[in-house]
Amino acid sequence: MRRSARCRVLISEMEDLGAREVAVDCLDCMKKTQVRETDKLADLTEVLVETQAGIHQKEGHVAKIDLND
Repeated sequence: MRRSARCRVLISEMEDLGAREVAVDCLDCMKKTQVRETDKLADLTEVLVETQAGIHQKEGHVAKIDLND
């Protein structure tokens, strides 16, 4: 099936689903999932940054200990 024909079929299917409000519910679910995943990524990025800062701090401590030996 050509791309344009496939697009028309998908549009028709979405219109049919929209008439039953299924498409609206699906879209709402996808938006909520996107927000949740974006928030999770931001949280994980913050943890990574804090972990890297802790590693650098510990490297400095190890360097000072090595100098005192």
